[in-house]
Amino acid sequence: MAKYVFLFVVLLTAACSLSVLAQDADNGKVTISVQTSSDTLAAGDKIGFAVKLNIENGWHINSNQPGEDFLIPTLLSVTSQAKIDTANIVYPVSAKIKTGFSDAPLSVFLDESVITGVITAADNDSAEITVNFELQYQACNNQTCSAPETARCKKTFAFIKK
Repeated sequence: MAKYVFLFVVLLTAACSLSVLAQDADNGKVTISVQTSSDTLAAGDKIGFAVKLNIENGWHINSNQPGEDFLIPTLLSVTSQAKIDTANIVYPVSAKIKTGFSDAPLSVFLDESVITGVITAADNDSAEITVNFELQYQACNNQTCSAPETARCKKTFAFIKK
């Protein structure tokens, strides 16, 4: 019986380790996920997207217009090897906070924020299109800022030829 309990513990530990490895490898202060208005694309289709930012408790990230020249703005990049265009990228309304390292209030994003936009696909030869979402940001708390980081996620669409 003890042998089975030991084997169960070993297998459970291995499964948990693999689960952790399968998660986002970024150990940054922000994770992102994307939702779209459709899982399929065709040439000329306009698909809305929303990138949800989850910011670690106790931290904030500079907005896309942080207010100080030395601060790095948040920037969302949407790319694909397929032919796509992005438009109408709208950043959330920022919060104004006072910190210990700046006299002026800073423009930041807190907790959960959402960036929206629209993807338009051109004609493609592939049956699937993968779109990459990359969020470049600088996370700070009330005393310090970390080095700039990038959070990533991707979405694969079925491509329908018209």
